[in-house]
Amino acid sequence: MLNASETLIQQQSFLSRIYQQDSLSSSQTGLNIYRNNFRLTAARSLSLTYPVIARMIGSENMLLLAERLLKKEQPSTGDWADWGEGLPEILADSELHAEHIYLTDVANMEWMRHQADKAKSTRFNQKTLEKLSRKTLSDTKFVLSDGLNVFHSEWPVDRLWEAHRPEIADPKSYLSQERFRMQSCYLVIYQQNRRPQHQLIDQEEYHWLSNVTQGLSIDALIDTHPNFDFVHWLPRAIEHNWLLEIH
Repeated sequence: MLNASETLIQQQSFLSRIYQQDSLSSSQTGLNIYRNNFRLTAARSLSLTYPVIARMIGSENMLLLAERLLKKEQPSTGDWADWGEGLPEILADSELHAEHIYLTDVANMEWMRHQADKAKSTRFNQKTLEKLSRKTLSDTKFVLSDGLNVFHSEWPVDRLWEAHRPEIADPKSYLSQERFRMQSCYLVIYQQNRRPQHQLIDQEEYHWLSNVTQGLSIDALIDTHPNFDFVHWLPRAIEHNWLLEIH
């Protein structure tokens, strides 16, 4: 009897053979039905992971992109929620990109929110604050919470995302009320109270957090960003659950 891992490998091999073919012969009607049902499931899964993108491009386009993604990569686990990371790249290569160049960045933002949503819920270890009293901080680092990402886009993806949420009836009207402008933005995406969140940050904080993710020590961070208000930032980072501990 096959174990779960062996069964999954066989399923992946089977799906790969199906999606490596552009079409199946009429004698393979059963496989055609299976592939069609599978791509419908894939499209529904992507619509749950990328609800804003699904609304922006419509169900027919999502179905087309789902099939293209399946040809490139099949689910590698038994959970559809683990699949779909490659959608932004598929979007960038699609016909939609030329007319709506910001879609790829909106998709990247949604995937990061999805990762934050799936991350383990944690709280900052307050006891590790005492490590800031060390004589030198050259070996001391901030450890960020699971699922936290920083993101820069040349487009106002935060406003585009907010305007196209399912609960917004008229995205165009919403954007006009927001005094919408096509300008770049910097975001931190994280989990708080077991829900994905995102927050606008400035360029300086974006570079600071990027260096934290790269593993720079606190001494190195202060040397690299001499004008950054570290004392003001730390309690805010703890409040928003950006930090796991100081190591």
